[in-house]
Amino acid sequence: MSRAVGVLLLALCLFFAGTYWYNERQINNEPEIIGDFSISVSTSPNKVNIVEIKEMYKEFTDAKEGTTEPAFHSLRIYYGEYGSVLDKYKELEVNDVQAIDYFDFHWKDDEHVTVQVFSRNEQGKSYISQSVKYNLSN
Repeated sequence: MSRAVGVLLLALCLFFAGTYWYNERQINNEPEIIGDFSISVSTSPNKVNIVEIKEMYKEFTDAKEGTTEPAFHSLRIYYGEYGSVLDKYKELEVNDVQAIDYFDFHWKDDEHVTVQVFSRNEQGKSYISQSVKYNLSN
């Protein structure tokens, strides 16, 4: 995927909520996730595992306007066996989601992946803002 397409895709993901998949309300007191949007997907070298980065949305009520809209909640990395329903996830901690430029995946083998988060500085230059290693065998 070219960098321009990646930037455009990420911009669209961050500013427009597409189709929503509705989930049951979680019993713990976290905000209800009302939808998600897939940002990026990568498969392991031998197609054993897959990871998918999703932007999660919660319901936001504007008390002044009396309207309810989806609002950004978090970024999650879903993972599991290739071809299966991905239900296991880890939260990806980000400080400024709007500064994110794109994601890159580096697989060591079929079970170990490093996810690099590239952000854009004020001059428009991309840099690695975060690098997280995951062991998918756990």
